[in-house]
Amino acid sequence: GLGKTLTSLAIMLAYQQTEWPLLILCPASLRYTWPTEIEKWCPWIPSQSIHVARGADDVHFAAQIQKWRHQKHQQAATQSQSASPEDNNATAKKKKCPIQIVIVTYSLLQNRFQIANTLRDCEFQCIIADESHNLKQLTSQRCQLALPLLQSSKRLVLLSGTPALNRPVELWPQLSALDAKGKMFDDDNGMRYSEYTKRYCNARRTRFGYDVKGVSNADELHVRLKSVMMRRLKNDVLRDLPSKQRAIVPVGIVDKGKER
Repeated sequence: GLGKTLTSLAIMLAYQQTEWPLLILCPASLRYTWPTEIEKWCPWIPSQSIHVARGADDVHFAAQIQKWRHQKHQQAATQSQSASPEDNNATAKKKKCPIQIVIVTYSLLQNRFQIANTLRDCEFQCIIADESHNLKQLTSQRCQLALPLLQSSKRLVLLSGTPALNRPVELWPQLSALDAKGKMFDDDNGMRYSEYTKRYCNARRTRFGYDVKGVSNADELHVRLKSVMMRRLKNDVLRDLPSKQRAIVPVGIVDKGKER
């Protein structure tokens, strides 16, 4: 209810003419919610141009995208010899890709699934990662497949109500997706994972390797995050929302045998 979906769509629409198709990564529970929201806020986008991946081998959308790009490049090369740049841009804007938006769930990001490799080959330039805290585990297969996609894109928006569920180390994959070289922490040299964990996760060497479950320099990290994070509170966007109420409701147990 904070407007994350609408905001992310509004940002990406600014690049629809030049850098789409758009890839949306989301949990399985939201894969059909996104088409509904897109049709609600962007009714001019045809429903048939929104593709929801329905399985590990549902990759036919990639052939349409690659065919469109090939034709676009051929047309641009031909027209560049006989038309002005203004004419070329106008013609390019008229012919849109038949697949405008591709929606893929995080659960499909597995090495054994064909769609995972297909997404890499499509080279999406605009990506929205909904509930991006699903990428909190850096060593997971899901994260290892998603990060190259996100880092190679030109436009990336991460959406999450809880970007770090428990500790600062869970933020690193998301921050790395936005800023692979860690320039947000050091403009000159950047920051690597090991340096991040020592600085903000109180990394300690143990018998089994480094323990990075701690927290250190939290205030400094909070300041750094402001350069890439836009935080919204319900008080900011839902001023008429009533205050939270708590109540204790006693429930009796009829069967005395279950009371234990």
